[in-house]
Formats: sequence, structure tokens, C-alpha cells
Amino acid sequence: MKKFWILLLAITAAAAATAAELPSVVQVKSNGFLKLGPAELSVRCFNDKWATAKWEMDAARIGRQGGSASGTMWFGGDSIRITETITPLEPSGFQFTVNAVFPHPMAIKVFCASLDLPTGNGPFDVTVDGRKLDLPEKFTDRYIAGAKDAKELTVVLTGGTTLRFKGNFTLEVQDNRKFGGDRLSLRLCGTPGSGKLSESRIDLAVTVETVRSIPVDISQAVNFGFADDVAGDGRGGWSDQGPNNDLRSFTQRKVHLENITFDIIDPARNGGKAAIVMGRSVAKRWAAVELPPDTEARAVTLLHASAWTPSGGKPLGYLNVTFADGSLQQIPVSSVDDSGNWWIPFPRKNAAVAWKHENPAAPPIGLYAAPFALKRGDPRRLEFQLNPEHVNAMWMIAGITLADRPFRFSRADNDVLLASGKEWLPLEFTKEIVAGSPLDFSRYTEAPAGRYGSIIARPDGTLGFEKAPGKRIRLYGANICFSACYLEKAEADKLAADFRKLGYNSLRIHHYDDLLVDPEAPDSVTFDAARLDKLDYLIFTMAKQGIYTTIDLYSARAFKPGDDIPELRLCERAGLKALLPISRAAMKNWKAFSRNLLEHRNPYTGFRWKEDPAIWMLNLVNEEPLSLNWSAAAPLYREKYAQWAKNNGFSARKDDRRFRQFLNELQNKALEEQLRFLRDEIKTKILLTSLNNGAEQADLVRLRHQFDVVDSHGYHDHPTFPEAAWRLPNAYQQTSAIARKAQVPREMMAARIFGKPFVITEFNFVKPNLYRAEGGPLIGAYSALQDWDGLYRFAWSHSRNSVVGINPPTMFDAANDPLVQLSDRIAVLMFRRGDVEAAREKYAIAVPDDLFDAGRMLSFSETPALLQLGLIARIGSSAGDAPLPGGVFRLPFSATFNPRSTHNGRIRGLWEKTVKNGIARSSTGQITLDSGAKTFAVTTPRSESLTLPGGELAGNRMRVYDASTFQTVAALSLDDLPLAESRSILLLQLTNLDNTAAHFGNTEFTLHRAHGHLPMLLRRGAATVAIKSNVPFRVTALKTDGSELGEIKGTFQNGSFVFRADTAGFPGGVMAYHLTR
Repeated sequence: MKKFWILLLAITAAAAATAAELPSVVQVKSNGFLKLGPAELSVRCFNDKWATAKWEMDAARIGRQGGSASGTMWFGGDSIRITETITPLEPSGFQFTVNAVFPHPMAIKVFCASLDLPTGNGPFDVTVDGRKLDLPEKFTDRYIAGAKDAKELTVVLTGGTTLRFKGNFTLEVQDNRKFGGDRLSLRLCGTPGSGKLSESRIDLAVTVETVRSIPVDISQAVNFGFADDVAGDGRGGWSDQGPNNDLRSFTQRKVHLENITFDIIDPARNGGKAAIVMGRSVAKRWAAVELPPDTEARAVTLLHASAWTPSGGKPLGYLNVTFADGSLQQIPVSSVDDSGNWWIPFPRKNAAVAWKHENPAAPPIGLYAAPFALKRGDPRRLEFQLNPEHVNAMWMIAGITLADRPFRFSRADNDVLLASGKEWLPLEFTKEIVAGSPLDFSRYTEAPAGRYGSIIARPDGTLGFEKAPGKRIRLYGANICFSACYLEKAEADKLAADFRKLGYNSLRIHHYDDLLVDPEAPDSVTFDAARLDKLDYLIFTMAKQGIYTTIDLYSARAFKPGDDIPELRLCERAGLKALLPISRAAMKNWKAFSRNLLEHRNPYTGFRWKEDPAIWMLNLVNEEPLSLNWSAAAPLYREKYAQWAKNNGFSARKDDRRFRQFLNELQNKALEEQLRFLRDEIKTKILLTSLNNGAEQADLVRLRHQFDVVDSHGYHDHPTFPEAAWRLPNAYQQTSAIARKAQVPREMMAARIFGKPFVITEFNFVKPNLYRAEGGPLIGAYSALQDWDGLYRFAWSHSRNSVVGINPPTMFDAANDPLVQLSDRIAVLMFRRGDVEAAREKYAIAVPDDLFDAGRMLSFSETPALLQLGLIARIGSSAGDAPLPGGVFRLPFSATFNPRSTHNGRIRGLWEKTVKNGIARSSTGQITLDSGAKTFAVTTPRSESLTLPGGELAGNRMRVYDASTFQTVAALSLDDLPLAESRSILLLQLTNLDNTAAHFGNTEFTLHRAHGHLPMLLRRGAATVAIKSNVPFRVTALKTDGSELGEIKGTFQNGSFVFRADTAGFPGGVMAYHLTR
């Protein structure tokens, strides 16, 4: 008997082990609905008024072996009993049976099994009884015919899944986009499916077919690994950008996406190589993979990405397939549709994000999977060729898989359109600041500009005045661009007054030069007289308000035929930035434009531009480092490099390090000539600068030593352009700068040269970054800690319309963005007023003379520990053994430099805590950043600012708690007394701000499709604010123009005055409060 029971148990176990299961693509939801890849199968019922029955589940016992569920559908008080049964079918499918019992004969429009297809994953290949259904990819109001008495429905889904439904049914098609939905519904009606129903039945046999993937061994072709130890050596890993910006976090040996699997090589078992990498610093421009002679496939899928991704319509590269009969198929691989940059990945038209992660430099990162159909089924060789036109691009391939049929991947992301509701409220925005209100910062700008003569560089490396050298000035302002530079007189007067009310004392006129050129002139150095007059008046009226001007001598001016630049015949795309160091004609053109501008006499000021004390700085050429611009004239540079290499005893083959040295020497000669021209020929005393981007480039340090002022640019979450440059959609990282250890402004700190004034003429925490409310305190506090000399927001406006009117705020512009304008109030007081102390400790990173030799670093980004010292003390750089001002300690330029090696024990302790724990406390004790907690606190006697993701954070005199969302709360003394004594405090509560109908392509907000329209939307957020005080405050909520909205009640609690700040506390929104005693 015992043996019998053992045998019975064994038979039962065997039967259970071999019982049919539902196909892996089928997922059963808790309500009995079925998820079939991107589609969903559910039971639906509509009455004679097209109302939908409410579904309530009683019990569900459906697992991988199938089962049944029962429940009730409700129409008011009428209940329909539903029983659903799912039975697996061999080899891959299931029987779907539904029985419905109505309480009495009911008028029903449709009772059905509804297969809902997300339109974002269309178009769909659908046939009914062999007839193809014409389903529109975009909504149209036309009728879509179904089928009566149908027997078979076939639906080819994305992800390589095909569904076949067999049974007896009537098919109806509903495009729910007509009603604001995003689904196409294929309704397989029951028997019966409409009319006066007492009962109905759905009985469908569903077959599920999935694509079969065949991973390819690419070990024969790989040349790089995923980890890179030395940036720019052409021999490392991934994109060759160093250990802080590589793919070492990609440790998977297999990557699965829907029905496709990639095998990934383990670099540790393959000599450190695991990927095919082509382009840029890598000599390899093509690669080939041989396939086994019996290979059968109708599609090839790449796991890949690009770097320095080209925009526009030209292919990233080509996939060339050779078939068994010797025939060829060339497949263009698009950088827009089939792939994308490995930074900020998001789904493309023919590419899904197959793997996603973070790295230290720029999260998120990822790889794309893209399928390509083959014209035959017997491929024998795959060859990859990088497009030779993309000299700077890289193409990286981590895996290849073949498939037995063509298919497309699903698009998993969902679009988001912002609207007033639970998270956002409409903001009432008034542009004109009320004079004398708490938001009027005019008193911080002394007028007129030039009253103390020209601004000079003082011996201590700060800015002062020609006629008052003991008086220091720090500058804070904004850029204006394009038509915003050309205003009518009344408009210019108002802009100057507005700047002063914001606490600005400087203006950068930028991207003005193309519009200044006379459109009727044959050349680009003859000016439009009317527009020149508008610039003259703008400089004049700004000076009256105490606003100093800086300007570029070249931004983006296009050449014209009359300029006679012979090099354009060979490189028609080349501009002045690329040609200036190698073209005498281009240099002559720059000099002619500069001479015409600087020798011109302003009729309103009486000064020639070159002698105007209100024009404080000239930039030679905006953002001109050759390493970023040479490729526009690539044939000319390659030719000159070959000759240079021969003359210097180097190989003529392009070596990235020696090529950088070649560019560096060319740039230096051009800069020397430009500076001589301005100083010796034009004889201007205005301070000169250039090379104002590429802060991370160590090879620019020596070149910058010849300038009067060092300038740099920095952006947190600058957009990238996945489809076309400077066209929507835009891609964003959506990271917090605090979480990145103040990536901005930290990444600009090393560019500073001690003994010279240092300014940032472009910075921004770019909209629509979700955390941009952190920007004001970050830039204000750290710029003051570093003891910099000037900050310029990019930009105030790119157009005259935005200057004079109210438009929806966009990426960079502050003119119509109250969140930015209020953030600047924080920075103005921390930096210009000097609330935040400068660190006493000063460290210069010594860039060696042999920088271009093998093994040397070319980028400060390879020294993250050194840059993090800037969160504690003042840092900068120096060229080799150049003399340093007193009190500056020299540090070696080394990736292996350890904080323990520093001479100051206190700084060493703070530094180690920053590097190891991500908690940075400045040497002054006034600034604390916690990258892990995403908090930032600035505590000074006259101001405190607390930035937190929610919850609680305390300063010295202010505590914020019960915060509902990410926000910055800042308390700023307006009477210049310490907060403990101040009788007038401006309290700002900054969450986020965007536009109605701002359109994002995913729920992570990394893909921005449309800016939206007015009204602006303010992010709802609340927090309790406690300020230490022995007397009560009157708290008045303010409008965006500084006028009063109404009072907020507060209480005394434990020696503090406490009130609840809420952005939705008044209709129209609240971002600022005035506290008076």
C-alpha cells in the first residue's frame, strides 16, 4: 500500500510538472484582465446609452496554469454575473471563455472581449479572416469597418508577439482617441453581443507566437571594454572619457527585452574587450562579424548607442549585410530613429531602451535595442561602417542578435501634459515690479555706471575702479540675445530699470552681431545704422541705471560673399571660430568688424566704444576652443596637422593627444595676434578675455594666462537635441545638482586662475529641470565662497517680444520666469551683497608643461576629488610652475591625488568626508551640502536658505519641516541687519514652475516635446517655517510684482515664530512673503 501512495504521488508530481502553462508574454492582472505585451484583453459591457458597466471582482484563481475568476458588472442597481475561465493550450496559447448572466433582459449595445492597443506603439498589422484592417496611425474621424460573422483575428504586436483569435464573433473597432484616450479597441463581441440580452458567451482560442532570437558571438570584432581608466588615449573603454564617465556599471552577461535576448561578453575573460567602438579618438571606423554558414534569420537587432551624436538627417553609420548568394543589403542606421546618445536614453521610432543605469558624470545612461529587417533569410556577414562625415561621433555596439522574422519593439513611455489640478495651480504673473516693494532691489546697484571711471583688474585679482581702486565691485546680470538687443528707446529704458530692480548691475550683449550687419552690404563688417543706434542707446540707458556692459566681438556672425574668405570654397560649413587660426582672410575679417565697432562713437554717451567706462569687458570670440570647433574645417586641419607632425617628429597618423597639442599651439598664435591688435592698434583699456567654455579642459589654462579676466560657462541640465539641433523635442537628465555635488558651479571652479578676476558670463539651471529651484542658492553661495567676480544668467531673453510682453517661459529665458527672477534675488544677496564669506584657504591645481605627453590627463573631470575640494575651499589652476599669489597652495594635477596628502588637517577632514560620504561643509561653516539626502543649507547672519526634497531641514535661525515636496525656502534680510535683528525679511518659497500643456514624452520628464502655453503653472508645495524670534512677525503674502496679497497667521512655539507657507495659499499662487516686526 505504501508503494502505491508513493507511485501515486510521483505520478501527480510528474503531471503537475508537465501541466501546460500560459505563454510567458501573458500576464494575469488582479482583476482578471490579461496583459499581452503592450496590449490588454478585458471584458467590457456597454448599455443602450453607451455607459460602461462597473466591474467588481469576487474571486480570482488564475495562475500560470490558468484558472477562473468570477465577479459582477454593475449598471446602477442591475448586476451582471460574470465567470471567466482561462485554460492553457499547447504549444503556446490559451482558451478564453466568459459567461455572462443578466438579471433580466437588458438593452445592451456591446458585450465583448476588448483587445486594447496603445496607439503610441502603432501602427499595427491587423487582419480579420485574411482581410487587412486599415487602422490609422494618427486619429481621423473616419469610420473603421470591422467584420460580422468573423472566424479569425490576427494582430501583430510590437515586441515580436503575434496573437491569433479563433472563434465565432463580430468584430467592432473603436478609436478612443476621439474621446481623449490613447487606445484602439478591437471588440470581439459575444454570442449574442448586442440587443436584449439575458445571457451571453465569449469563447476564443488564442494562439501566441513570439519571435525567436539568436544571439551572435561578436568576440571576433570587439576592440574596447566597458570601463575606461584613462580619458582620450584611444585605447581604453567605451567612449574613452575616463573612469568617471564610462560603462563599467554595465555588468550584465545577458540583456532581455520583450522576446529578444543579447549575449554580452565578459571583458574580464576576453582581454578587457567586450564592445565594438568606432570613431572620434578611436582609429577604428568599421568592423565586421562573420556568421555561421547555416544561419537563417530575417532580422538583425543591435544593442548599441552613440556619443557626440550627430543631429540632422544623415545616418550615424551603415549596416552592410552579405547574403549566401553574394548579394548585399545596405541599411542606414539613423542617429535619431535607430539609436541615440548613451546619455539620457529614451525610446526612439525604431529603438527601445534595453538597459538603463547611472554613472558618476551624467545620469541616466543606457543602451538601445534596434531591429532591422533583412531582404533575405540567409545572412553570412555583418559589416558596420561609421559615416565618414561624422568626424567627432562615436558608435558603440555591445551586442547583436538575429531574429526569425521582422518586428518592432514596444514603446513603454507615456506622454504627460501638465495641467492645473492636484500637483499644479495657475500662477498669476505680473511683470512690472512695484517700486519700493520687498522685491525692488534697486538699492543694491549704484548709479551711474562709470562714475568711478573704468572697471580694472586689481593686483589681488579682483575687480575695482580706475578712480577708486580701493573700492571692489562684483557683477551680477544677464545676457540678452538676437532681437532682444534691438529695442526702442522706451523699451530699453524700461529694461534697464527692471534690471536694477532685480539687483542686477551688469548686462551681456550677446548674439547681436548677425543682426547688426547691414543686410544690403556685400560683406559682414558693414553695420545697419539704425540697429547700431539701438545698441548705442541701450548701453547709454543701462549706464544711467548703474548697469555695466560686456560684449563679444564675435558670437555667430555669418560670412557673406564680399568677405572673400577663400577657405570657404573647401569647407562651406566653416565659420569664423574654425577658420580664425588658419585663415588670414578670416583674421582680417574679425579685425575689421572689431575696429568698426570699437572706433565707433556713441552719440548718447559721447565715448567711442573702446573708451567707454561703462563697457567693462570685451570677449574676443564666444566659445571658440579649437578642440570643439576644428571639425567644421576638418580637411584643412588634417592637412596642416600632417605637416605639423612631420616638422615636430611625430607620426602623421592622427593621434588625439598630439592633435590637441597642435590645436592648442594654433589657438595660442591666433589669440596673441588678437590681443596685440586690441591693445596696441585699437589701444583699448577695456579688460579682455576669451576661451569662455571648456572649463574642464586643462590644456586651456596656459592660454588663459594672457587674458585680463578669466571667463567660463556652465549649465546644469543643458538640453540635448535627439532629432535636430535647437529644435524640439529636447532631452534632459532631470537630475539634481545637489545630488551631483553641486555639479554646477563646481565643474567651472578649476578654470579660475589665481591673481586674475574670474567671471561666469553664462550659467543656468535649465527649465524644465524639476530641481531648478536649487539654482539660486547654489550659484550664489559657492561663487561667494570662491570669491569670484561676476555672474551672468543665460539669458534674460532671446527676443524683443519676450522683453516687452508676457510669453510662456522656455528653456533659458528669465524675462517671463518668476522662479528664476526670485532665485536671482537669493544669489544677488549671497554674492553681490557678500552675505556668504569667501574661504580663506586657496588651492591651485598645477597643470604640467608636458600635458600632452602620454599618460597625462587633459581634463579636470578626471580628477573628481580635486574638484570636490571647491565645495570647501577656494580652488583654481595654474600653468606649470607659474608664480602664485601669496597664500595659495599648489596641488598636483593627478587623478590619484589623495585628500590625506594636503597640508591642512582641518581641510583634509572636510575633504575626505565630501569624497567618501557626499557631505560637503565649507571651511567657513556657512554652507552644507548633503548629496545623498539632496539637501543644501546656507546659513549667514543676514540670510539663510534651505533646499530639501521634503520633510525637514534646519539652519541656524530658520527651520523648515513638514515640507510636502522639493523646494527652496530662503529668508533674506532686507534692511541689511542680521536676521536676529531684522525688521524686514523677504521669505521665498520656490518649488517649480512650468506652462499649461507643457508636453513631455515620458513620466520621467526627460523628453520635452512642447513648451505649452499660458497661464503658467506653479507646483503646489507647502512647508512649516519656524524662525527664531522673541517678537511676532506680520506675514504678508506677495504677488509676483511685490504687491501684497494678504496676511498669513502665525504662532509662537518654543522661541520661534511659526507659520505655514503654501504656494496654493492664495488664488493665483504665492512664491514670496514679507515678514515685518
